[in-house]
Amino acid sequence: MLNRVSYLTKPVFWLSWQLIAFAASVLSFGYVDFYKKRDNHGAASRIWGFFYPFLLSTDKWTVCLPQGIPVPWARRFKQPLTPQTVSQPFMWLGGALMFYLAINSSFAAGIQDAFGQWFIAAEIIGGIAIFRKFWQSLPKPEWQAVTIPLPRVLAGRQLFSTAEFVKAWILVGLAGLGIYLVNMLAVQMNGLNGAFMNSITEKNAAAFTQILWSFATVLGIYTILGPVYAYVKNLLTLEWTMFTTRYMMRLYMTKGRNYYPISLSRNPDNPNERIQQDVPAMCSGAMSFMFSIVDSVVTFFLFGHVLWKAENGLTYNIPLFGQVYQFQHLLLIILVGYALLGTNGVVRVGARLIGLQARQKQLGADYRVGMVMFEKYAEPIAAYRGEKREYERLWRRFMLSLKNNYAIVRWQRNLGFFTSGYGQVASLLPYGALAPFYFAGQIAFGTISQAAGAFREILDSASIFVSQFSALTGLMASVNRVGELRDELERLDTNEASVTERIKLEEGKGPLLDIKGLTLFTPDREKIIVSDFNLTMTAGTNVAIVGESGSGKTSLLRAIVGLPLWDRGKGSISLPVIGERLMLTQLAYLPMDATLRDQIQYPSAQNVSDDALRAVLKQVNLEHLLDRIGGFDTLYNWDTLSGGERQRLVVARALINKVRLVIADEATSGLDAKNEENLYQQMISHGITLLSVTHKPTLMKFHQQVVRLLGDGKGGWQLKAVETPGL
Repeated sequence: MLNRVSYLTKPVFWLSWQLIAFAASVLSFGYVDFYKKRDNHGAASRIWGFFYPFLLSTDKWTVCLPQGIPVPWARRFKQPLTPQTVSQPFMWLGGALMFYLAINSSFAAGIQDAFGQWFIAAEIIGGIAIFRKFWQSLPKPEWQAVTIPLPRVLAGRQLFSTAEFVKAWILVGLAGLGIYLVNMLAVQMNGLNGAFMNSITEKNAAAFTQILWSFATVLGIYTILGPVYAYVKNLLTLEWTMFTTRYMMRLYMTKGRNYYPISLSRNPDNPNERIQQDVPAMCSGAMSFMFSIVDSVVTFFLFGHVLWKAENGLTYNIPLFGQVYQFQHLLLIILVGYALLGTNGVVRVGARLIGLQARQKQLGADYRVGMVMFEKYAEPIAAYRGEKREYERLWRRFMLSLKNNYAIVRWQRNLGFFTSGYGQVASLLPYGALAPFYFAGQIAFGTISQAAGAFREILDSASIFVSQFSALTGLMASVNRVGELRDELERLDTNEASVTERIKLEEGKGPLLDIKGLTLFTPDREKIIVSDFNLTMTAGTNVAIVGESGSGKTSLLRAIVGLPLWDRGKGSISLPVIGERLMLTQLAYLPMDATLRDQIQYPSAQNVSDDALRAVLKQVNLEHLLDRIGGFDTLYNWDTLSGGERQRLVVARALINKVRLVIADEATSGLDAKNEENLYQQMISHGITLLSVTHKPTLMKFHQQVVRLLGDGKGGWQLKAVETPGL
C-alpha cells in the first residue's frame, strides 16, 4: 500500500515543488533560486526532503478515548469557603443598608436642603466607596476547571490504529479546503462591499438593509471558519514539527550512533541547538510560507476574476509619443508589473539579510553554549579564578552576536523604507485608474470600491516576497542549519557503508573476551594504534592496560566495545552481549530527570528490591546518599554529587546489573586509595572480570596480566604477567 502511494504521489509533489521553485526564481529575478544550490543551498529541496517523508510516514497513529473531558464553562473552588468568608459579604450589605437609611432620615433631608447638589454628590461618592469596600471584601478563591470523567468501560479505550500518514493527509486536505473556503468568503465580502457602496450612493434603503443582513451572515460564517482554519494550520504545523524532530533525533542518536562522530569532529556546530530550536523554526516558517504561496495563488485567480469583471468594457486611452494607444484590463496588467518590480526591488535590498540571519543563529548558539558550559564547569573555573577570562570570552561572543544584530536591524530598516513606500503607492493606483470612468458615468462608485479591494488582495498575493521577505530570510537560515546537520548525518552513513575493511565484532560467542589478529587504526587511518594484537580473557582473569599518555589505551577500549569510527582495521573481537558487559569511563554518566533507583538500575536492570539496592549502596560506601536524597524514588540534581560519588554510583550499577565483564577506563580516578581498592574488591567478589586502563601501581594486585602499549607508531605492544619485573 505504501509503495503504491509513494509511486503515485512522488511525481505529483515533485512537480509541485518544481513549479513553486520556478515561480520563486522568476518573481525574484533569479535571486531566490530554490531549486539550485546557490545562496540558499537548495532550501526548497531541503524542505521537500523533510515534508515528503511526513506525508508517507508509516509510524503508528493510535486514537484513544480520553480519560475525561474538560468542560470550559464548569468551574469550582480549589479550596472550600469558610464561615467567615461566607458571612462577610452579608455584614457589608447590612452596613450599606444602615448607611442608606441614615442618609434618607429627616436630619439628612435638612442637610440636603441646606447644601443642595453638594450633598447629593457626597452621597454618590460615599456609595461608590462603600461598594468598592464591599467588592474588595468578597472572597476571591482560585477557580479550577472541572473535568467530567468518562465511564470506566469507555475511558482510554482504543478507537483505531493506522499509519501516521493518514493523519497527515487528513490535515492537509482540511487545510486545502480551508484555504478555498476562506478565499471564497473574502470574494463574497468584496462583492457585498461594492453593492453596499452602491446602495449608499443610490440612497436605496431596501437594498442597504438586505446587504447588511447578507454581510452579517457572511461575517458569522467567517467568525467560525477563520479560527477553525487557523487551528487546522497550527495542528498541521505541530504534527510536522513532531515528525521532523523525531526523524532528526533518530538520525542523530540511534541510526548508526552518529552523535558520537559529530561530538568528536564538532562539525556541524551545536547539533543540539539545531534540533531543539531550528527544526521548530524551520517547520513553522516553511509551513507558513507554503500556506502563503497556496493562498496567494488561490487569491490571485479568485480576485483576478473580480478585477477582470470590474474592468469589462473599459478602454484606457494612453497617449505615447504623439499617438494614442488603447488598452483593456490595464489595471490588472499594471498590478502584475508593479508586483514583479516590487519583488525584484525587495530581494535586491534585503538580500544581505539571508547571510546575516544565518550567522546570527550560529553566533547566538555559540553564546548560549558558552553560558551553559560556564555553569557546568563553575567549580574548576572558581578554583582557577578564571571568572574574569570567562567573562571576557563570553562578552566577546555576546558582542559578536550583538554587532551582527545591529547589521540585521540596519538592513531591515532599509527594507522597511522600500516596502512602506511600495504599499503606499499601491493604495492609490486603482482609484487613479478607475476614477475617470466614474466621473464619466461609465461605472458605479461601488465598482471602484470593489476593484480597489480586489486590487489590494491580488497585489498582496503577487507581492508575497515583498511581505514575507524578512521572515523568509530567517526561514532559509533555519533550513540551512537543519539541512547541514542532515547532510552530515547522511554523509556519515554513506562513509560507514563505504568502509571495506573493518574489525569484526561478535557478541555472546566464545570466551569472555577474545581478540584475534587485531590491527587498529585511528578513524582517519593516519595512525596505527595496535598491530596484530591478541588477547583472550576468561572469567576471573583480570587484565590491566598501561602505557604512556597518547599511546592509545582509550582508543583500544573504544574498539573493544564497538564505538562508531573505531572499527577501522582488521581482526576480530568477541565479547559478551550488552547487559552482560559494562564500560565505566572516567566521566561518570548520570541521566537527568532520574531517581536514585533509576540511576542504580541503569541501563538494563529492572524491579530490583529496595533491600538489594541498599546493600549495593553500602558496598560502595554510598549508604549516606539515600538519606540525603530522600528515598529511592526522589528526583535529584545529580550535578551536585562529587566526582568520587558519581564514580562509586556507576560501580553500583555494575554490581546490581550482575555484569560478567567490566571495561574500566580510569573509572576510579576521583577516589582515594581506600575507596578505590574497595570498589575493585566488590566487583571481583561479585564475579566480575575486569579489563582496566590504569596508571596506579596499587591496583595491579587486582589483575593477573598487564598489556603495555608501546606507542611507537607501529602498533607495538607487550603482554606479561603482573609479577614480571619492570611492569
